[in-house]
Amino acid sequence: MEWRATPHYLSGYRRRDAALAARLVDHLVAAPEARVLLARPDDLLSRLGEILGPR
Repeated sequence: MEWRATPHYLSGYRRRDAALAARLVDHLVAAPEARVLLARPDDLLSRLGEILGPR
């Protein structure tokens, strides 16, 4: 039996979660209005909470 460990597996993140995080970072860097939120982490987390809604 052969088993291949990926960096995502070893870090505890699922591949899909890592891909979504990468897309989020790409958007935050590319969009000027989103880039402003990088300087205000509390506002960024609040905005993400609004987008994701209650779980």
